[in-house]
Amino acid sequence: MFIQKNHLIKAGVTFSAAAFLLMANEMEASANQYDSANWEPRTVSEIENEIADQKSDQDGDHLKYTLRWGDTLWGISEATDISVDKLVKVNEIANRSLIHVGSTLHLSNDLSILSVQNGDEEVVSYDVSGDEVVETETPAEVEEAAAEEEQPNEEQANEEAVAQAVAEAEAVAQAALEQRAAEEEANAQAAAEEEAAAQAAAEEEAAAQAAAEEEAAAQAAAEEEAAAQAAAEEEAAAQAAAEEEAAAQAAAEEEAAAQAAAEEEAAAQAAAEEEAAAQEPAPEASASSSEGRWMSVEATAYSRNQPVLGNITFSGIDLRENPRVIAVDPDVIPLGSTIYVPGRGEYIAGDTGGAIIGNRIDIHIEDLDQAIQFGRRNIDVQIIE
Repeated sequence: MFIQKNHLIKAGVTFSAAAFLLMANEMEASANQYDSANWEPRTVSEIENEIADQKSDQDGDHLKYTLRWGDTLWGISEATDISVDKLVKVNEIANRSLIHVGSTLHLSNDLSILSVQNGDEEVVSYDVSGDEVVETETPAEVEEAAAEEEQPNEEQANEEAVAQAVAEAEAVAQAALEQRAAEEEANAQAAAEEEAAAQAAAEEEAAAQAAAEEEAAAQAAAEEEAAAQAAAEEEAAAQAAAEEEAAAQAAAEEEAAAQAAAEEEAAAQAAAEEEAAAQEPAPEASASSSEGRWMSVEATAYSRNQPVLGNITFSGIDLRENPRVIAVDPDVIPLGSTIYVPGRGEYIAGDTGGAIIGNRIDIHIEDLDQAIQFGRRNIDVQIIE
């Protein structure tokens, strides 16, 4: 609640510090802003002088006293000879350290009757001449004064009501204008935002369309490049396959030619050896025949220098120390037998082989090239067991 200096204290506010009856500043302010730090109690003589001054300005047989900033219950009591207890009871104060403000006090000239009016309520009078405070009939002059004061208050209230109604009507009209302006501004803003949103959506759609077209073009270019690369790789693979096939064919032809040349050379050598054997003296031939049996075999050659072969034979002969070994089928030629090969001399039957079955032999030749050139041939050998 807000109150102002020189006005009667308004109802509904309770001041602490035992005496805050009226504010001293000219501007309206909340009572809670004031405390003992900015309050100074008025003296009894000041209150007595104030009562005398107010009484001199009033007509009638009673005094209407307006409470002032700094008045206290004790000061009022000392100035009016009305006890603090009576003032507490008249003001209905439960705690004498607190004052309920908002009352107008009317004092009879003899200070025996104290009339209190709380705001717009009816005036209530108390006889404070005795030890006990007793409610009594309100003096006629007090009722007349209250009525006279109420009349201008009603007129002022009516004027204030009319002014308030006019102000409210103006406020309503102003609010309507402001609302209409706000609505128009909001509509314009909404239209602008809608247009901006549509523009943004169109730009976004155009950007998306452009991005999609760009992506499609990039995809088509990538697919075309991939197809060209695949075709090039396929062509390169076909070319490589053709070259590989041609190289393989050339190698096969070369190997076949080498094999044919080796076989031809081996055949020529065998023929020469046979011819040389045929030209040997007859006594030696009869001597060889008397030492073992002859048999026709299919002969091939191998070398320990081949990558897949070792140095030790099946029977334990070290080819590095004794290379003159022939692999035989032990069921046909016993291991350990001496074999005479025309044109080459004597060998030991000291090895076997998975492909050496029956009348087949495999002659060990130290030189790998000579072993390859030996090829495959049919010869007669002598077994000396």
